Amino acid sequence: NIAEQQDAPLALIPYEAIGCTLQGFEDEGAAAGVPDRLDWSRIGESIEGRDILGVVVNALDTPQQQEAYARWLQLRSLMFDDPGQAQNLLASWGSNVKLPILLTPNIHGNEEEGTDAMMQVVRDLVTLPYGTNTTVDSLLDHAIVVVIPTANPDGRTAGTRRNANGFDMNRDFLVQSQPEVRANVAFQQEWLAPV
Repeated sequence: NIAEQQDAPLALIPYEAIGCTLQGFEDEGAAAGVPDRLDWSRIGESIEGRDILGVVVNALDTPQQQEAYARWLQLRSLMFDDPGQAQNLLASWGSNVKLPILLTPNIHGNEEEGTDAMMQVVRDLVTLPYGTNTTVDSLLDHAIVVVIPTANPDGRTAGTRRNANGFDMNRDFLVQSQPEVRANVAFQQEWLAPV
């Protein structure tokens, strides 16, 4: 039975609290003296009018991170017009470039835990001072973390796999008939994350 695939969820962030939770992370990071690494905004709207948020974590704390991000911008500018040159640059830079990583948890509304797990990762990336955690530092040095905290806000609110129109969202990426999927794809195209 599909309804019995997972146990009852733990205490979860309600959909309505995702934005203020992100703001809380920004405030917590600022209070800890961490440079602002978090940008988030409304990237679309669900069938029932709920905001779909896009989150970007990009640390530019160190000169090395700034250089690695500048390299990503250079790489992205070449990807379509001169992919051979882009590949050559990427090979010459090795790991000294930041690449976007895209995460879209909670595409199935009743699989809420992905959002909460991802929000904890975002919190760590945004609030831990550089040098506190080597794993966090490595991610901040080499990645731009791009997240849609809940790709299906109506399903999350209703506790259903599908969106309010009854669509299984990860089955709509080819046709893109649903506004949630169109917002998701537009955000993905903005970043072109290879991962």
